[in-house]
Amino acid sequence: MQAANGEVDAEFGALVAEYGAGWTPRIALYFLIALLGGMFVIVGISSKQDSVVVSAVLATAALCGLVHFALACVRLRIFERGVERRGRLGTKRLAWSQLQNYQLELRDPAVAAAGASGGLVGVLAARLIRRMINKKGVPSRVVLIASDGSKVVLSNVIRSYKEWIEALVAETTERLFTSTKLRFDNGEVISFGSKLSVQREAGISVKGAFGKTQVLTLDTAASAVVEGPLLVIRRSDSNAVWRNVDASSVLNIGVFQKLLAAYGKPYVEAVPMAWTT
Repeated sequence: MQAANGEVDAEFGALVAEYGAGWTPRIALYFLIALLGGMFVIVGISSKQDSVVVSAVLATAALCGLVHFALACVRLRIFERGVERRGRLGTKRLAWSQLQNYQLELRDPAVAAAGASGGLVGVLAARLIRRMINKKGVPSRVVLIASDGSKVVLSNVIRSYKEWIEALVAETTERLFTSTKLRFDNGEVISFGSKLSVQREAGISVKGAFGKTQVLTLDTAASAVVEGPLLVIRRSDSNAVWRNVDASSVLNIGVFQKLLAAYGKPYVEAVPMAWTT
């Protein structure tokens, strides 16, 4: 974290914190590029095609240079009343007062690409990259969505990502929960994306792959916990899994969890009766 330098933005107020791109995700991306390029080098050597080898080496070097060029100017700036992300393609800004939704990405694209490279090497690469840049339980990126549809993407390429993203998501959840709870108490249907919604009277609705909607009343809903890439919703009568929902498709996932914690019915394990003789 870089300390704020006393800068004050006309729209967002005082600068609270500023971060650049970290070196760990850069190295992970360089490794992935080198892995993919190395596969073409091996193909070229085995087939005795020098042109393939040279092209693969040049392409690998060019892609590594492009990654460095793109990430060198990445800056995340958090203000009292908003957030700003700078990059080579421009600057994105969002005021906290305009924040409507947030979305967590729990599948890391770099990890997926490494795994898709095939074979044992791809599996080992995916595990290594996951350990380097995708800590357990931490989303690979968070998308902040304004009321006008504009977005600011916060990704794990930014330095000290784990330290500040957890606090930012918690604060964002609290910021959205109050207004969402008021709408919920008024009987509105609260949508958490295309697949998940909840209404106080009807309960939780999950839309399946073929458009069929399943409903669970709140008095039989116990909890909603993120397990890997899934949001696992459990029943209160048996603690059995009711539905698994792709967590990355859920908007404001923390708000949904807080609503369920407040209005659901926790599972209570039955205590065996002690018989006396």
